[in-house]
Amino acid sequence: MNANLRTTIFAAGAAVALAVALSSCSVVDDLRDAVASASASAKTDSDGVKQSGLKTGVCIMWAETTRQKVPVEDCSNPHDAQVVGDYKSKASSPVGDEFEEEVTTKCLDKVESFIGEGWESLGVDPGYIAPDVGSWGGLHKTVTCVVVTDDGQPTLTQSLEGLG
Repeated sequence: MNANLRTTIFAAGAAVALAVALSSCSVVDDLRDAVASASASAKTDSDGVKQSGLKTGVCIMWAETTRQKVPVEDCSNPHDAQVVGDYKSKASSPVGDEFEEEVTTKCLDKVESFIGEGWESLGVDPGYIAPDVGSWGGLHKTVTCVVVTDDGQPTLTQSLEGLG
């Protein structure tokens, strides 16, 4: 089994474990659902950017996000997600209770700062993109917080900044 496949299988297992651990918290359930594509840290081509290249306010196609790229879309075109901020994690690993608590708090803060307190009425759920376990550490601990359409469809056609 090649390293990429092992990493993908591990990331999928980690996402399932995270989903089970978070299933008792309704706000975090939305975050859990968005974790399926939790990492985009590898080299990219012209169809997308690395996680580290994402800036606050950028609109993306979450459904097309892979470990290698995050497709960027003009906010006036249909898209299903938007970057609302990022932060440098202090967690020792991108899995486990410490990380789950941190990402929930930090990303919800980023959502409310970017969109406003009424973000729940906009049909989006919080999510994030984080480095995988293999690349976690040193300077590579930046977590990118996003909002994703709650139905996964590219129904957004404008920036959500300040719309809450």
